[in-house]
Amino acid sequence: MWFSVAMAARETAAELGRRSQSRYATADGGWTEWRFEAISTVCTVDTPGLDSRASGAEVFWRFLRESEALSLLTPFGDSA
Repeated sequence: MWFSVAMAARETAAELGRRSQSRYATADGGWTEWRFEAISTVCTVDTPGLDSRASGAEVFWRFLRESEALSLLTPFGDSA
């Protein structure tokens, strides 16, 4: 059951991320672009007061440099 809920949450989050992409002009005449890249982890949030039926509630985000994102997405090697 949790797996199907997590997959539905991942799909919903990805769609929200894709719809939230934007591009805009900066003060110095350049361009800035916010792009959805990936979802790295889906976790259960069991918090009193948070409506579990509410879809699209943002509970966490973080801006990462490309090198940081790649590092987080790289699995650890076997240490044995």
